[in-house]
Parts: sequence; C-alpha cells; structure tokens
Amino acid sequence: MSTSIQPTTDTGQPLKLAILSPRFWPYSGTNELAVCDLAQTLANQGHQIEVVTPGWSNSSPADFRFRNFDVVRIYRSTSAPWGGFRYQKNLLRYLNQSLFDGLIFFNAWSEYAYLAKTFAGKTSLIVRLHDHALPSFSSQTTIKNRQANQLKLADKILVESESTFQSLQAAGLLKQKLEIAAEGILPFDPPMNEFASQTIARQAIGQAHSMLAVSPNQPLLVCGSLMDGDQGMLDLVKAWKIVLRRVPAAKLWIVSQGTRSRKVWDAVVSRQMIDSIIMPGQFDNFGDVFLAADAYLHPLRGSSPCSMLTRAMMANLCPIVTQPVATALEMTDGLQANVAESNPESLAEVILKTIHKPAQRTKVGLTAADWAFRHFHISQTAQHYLSEFSNATATPSTSTSNSGN
Repeated sequence: MSTSIQPTTDTGQPLKLAILSPRFWPYSGTNELAVCDLAQTLANQGHQIEVVTPGWSNSSPADFRFRNFDVVRIYRSTSAPWGGFRYQKNLLRYLNQSLFDGLIFFNAWSEYAYLAKTFAGKTSLIVRLHDHALPSFSSQTTIKNRQANQLKLADKILVESESTFQSLQAAGLLKQKLEIAAEGILPFDPPMNEFASQTIARQAIGQAHSMLAVSPNQPLLVCGSLMDGDQGMLDLVKAWKIVLRRVPAAKLWIVSQGTRSRKVWDAVVSRQMIDSIIMPGQFDNFGDVFLAADAYLHPLRGSSPCSMLTRAMMANLCPIVTQPVATALEMTDGLQANVAESNPESLAEVILKTIHKPAQRTKVGLTAADWAFRHFHISQTAQHYLSEFSNATATPSTSTSNSGN
C-alpha cells in the first residue's frame, strides 16, 4: 500500500502550538502514538510544535528533539499533594513565557482543568477527548457541573464518536464547539529493503525479546485492543483455546494494556495457554510487529473507535472484528475485514478461516488498507485542529502575559 497521500499544507502562516499530553516517550501507548503522529504532521506543514508533558523522574531526558518537533518535560514529583501543585505552577509559568498561538490538550484533562480559566479568550484552546479518557457526566453532581463549565471555556472539543458527542451536548456543551474527528493515523513507511519480510521481522523481534520468538511458518495473530473491561477480550481467550485444538502451533500477541489486563492474564493462566498467548505490553513502534503478523484481532463487543485497529489495517493486515465494530465502521465481511459474532465460538471459527486461507487474508488486508487510508489518514484529522487557528498570526501574541508566574 502506497503512503503517497500527503497532508495538505494550505494552512496560512506558521503557528507556534503546544500539545499537552499526560505522557510521552519513553512511555508507549495509543495516546503517545497519536500525539506523535499529530505533532509530526503539523510540523511537516511548517508549524513550530512542542509536546509538553510531565517528567516523572529525574532520569528522563528534559528537553529534546524528537523527529521534527520538540519535547519539553515539566518535572512532576510523585509526592502528593505538593508534587502536583508545583508541577501545575511550573507548567503555567512555562506556557506563559512561551506565548503559544494555541494549546491542544490531548486527553490531558487535569492540565486543562487547571489552565482553562487562565488562557480562555487569550489563547485558542482545543480539547481532544478519547472515549476512554472522557470525564464522567453520568450523574447530576457538582463534579459534573464543574467539568461541564470547564469544557465550555474551550474553543473546540474533538471527540471520537456520536455517543460521546451526544453525552457532552446533554451536559450543556454548545453543539458548535463539538466536532467528531477520527484519530488520524500517520502510516508506517513501507519497507525499502528487499529483505524486510515477515521472516526477517520475526527473527528481529525474537532476538530482541526471546518470549516473542516465532518460527517462519507459525501462524501469528496480534491484538492491540485495550483491556478495560470489554467482554470481548475474555471471548478472545476462550476462542483461542478452541483455535489451539485445531492449530496447536498458533501464537497470539496481546500488545496492549488496561485496567483489566490482570483479569485477562488470569484467564490465560487458568486455561494453561501461557506458551501460546504472550502479553509483552505495548511498543513504541509497531512496524515490525505488524510486519511479523498474519492478521490482526479486534474482538471487542463495543463499537468505540480503536486506533490500533486502524494502524494494523494501514499496515496491510487482515482485520478480524466483531459485528458491532463492522456495523459502526461500515465494513463488509470478506471485503474490509473478516467479521465474527460477539461470542467465542464464532470468533474461533473466523480466526481458523483466516489462518487457513492466506490468499483471502492477503486480499482483505490490501482492501482494508485502502479503505483505512481514505477514512483515517492524519491529513484529514489535522485540519480539525488547524481550522481553529486559521486567524492566528505567524508571530506569537504580544498581549500581556497571564498571571501565575
């Protein structure tokens, strides 16, 4: 699949923008990957980008250049409550001194809650909320009212799904400030070396991590779905037991994390599959992981968006998804994905079909990649951010610095 699609560059004058993220490299996760893709894309368009993130230890590199943008760490002590207080004051001081044209809060809710009143009306504020990071608006409480009032100070709020859009609107947010925007993906560069094959990728990963050693002919599937309580992850563990009866050599890598990861691992242990299902955690680069795999599994029963699914599709991997996900994304069984019902038996059946039909999964993978490029390329998502800054100037604001130094 070609990666020749390029982000548009008709964005006016260069801007100085900060993306605030709760974590960044060397931590790895879907949020960090998304921040990196957005920062790199905006920098490619000629903007000056800084990712501003807490420094959780003195050993972390403070300020450094990452790819084509800058990373600035504001030290945050783990001692509470003074550690958090000092971090907030230092963060405010840094942002005041830097005179950014706009601030993007990428799932950085605590930072936004502290800074919103200070910068509202003076600096453009965009809040990016993923479904799993959404503040709770489930009850009529003071907390709900405070969170809703804080979000009202933002110039734009980008969400992933229609359900989140509706819940925020019900909480009192103006419809004009809300936008549904998929998490754009910056595709992996295609292998330029003729030896960059599945076999080489498996050898490289196996040498770096012995637990991930896989022979060239072993079936290997990868799952990067969050383990935050969706029953689909336990469906996958049950389904894999069925798969092993037919294909004992099959391997599954679960390359994600989540609040319920221990529950998933306990299910793997109780079914005596620790040699077949490996849970190594997340990677900061999934290029080789996707290249080594035969297919990608997204077994969740819920239909919330998942950036790892999109990344796998852009890497030409055949996706295996449940019917709710296929319906939400308007994917056709056998065309953009192999689709299973939301139960272990159906999931196992589709996994086995995908393993035994390599030509079919290759065809589906190519079609899925083309579909994902057209719907989720980062160039489309970047415009949701830049449109809010369209009237900004190339030079930083010369207005009086905000209080808090």
